[in-house]
Amino acid sequence: MTVRELHLDARTHTLNESPVSEEATTGYALASGQPHADFTYRFGTDIEVIGAPQLTVWASVQGHDDGDLHVYVQKLDARGRQLWHQTVTLGLPLARTWMPVAHRRGVKPVAAAFYGGPDGVLRLSRGGLEENSPADRPELSLREEHPLAPGEIVETTIPLWPTAMRWHSGEQLRLRISGRILLPVLWPTLPEDPLQPGDRHELHTGGRYPARLQLPTTPA
Repeated sequence: MTVRELHLDARTHTLNESPVSEEATTGYALASGQPHADFTYRFGTDIEVIGAPQLTVWASVQGHDDGDLHVYVQKLDARGRQLWHQTVTLGLPLARTWMPVAHRRGVKPVAAAFYGGPDGVLRLSRGGLEENSPADRPELSLREEHPLAPGEIVETTIPLWPTAMRWHSGEQLRLRISGRILLPVLWPTLPEDPLQPGDRHELHTGGRYPARLQLPTTPA
């Protein structure tokens, strides 16, 4: 097992194998229709990610003293279309046939039956890991709360849920960082989460802000 680091570049919205030297900033307005920033990487060989990914990122918040970062690692095909794995059929006839079609057409009641990749979330004021947590399974301490000062840029590490996924050569990984929950609700009649306080989240990369995604990998 090898830990592979992909470095975020806010200029190009890509993930890179080498550290990024030039500092840049990107972000999203919390009240926008799509409050997220995406970073993509195209694999040149077949590879498997087995274990718990981990994101280290520098962030700031405009208009508030705190913010929740929701993180999602997604699999895209060579043309940039998101790929999903159907996890359940609910015992319904021919569910492996019609449920994927319904999911692609945006039918919300079936969305929770499909897995898109590992996710994680962290409130910026609660950042920090347990000192003795293992490197391959970092644990959040959540012991103290430190509200952000205006314009303050904070480093935070966000562990993601363990996963086992395979990418073929030419397929892409998309890292999505958002101000809203990225997973579908488990029951379609439940309300969506309310907007976070504040105006905008800023993500800082390169130079003094070596933002990176760590992936436990093995050749496929």
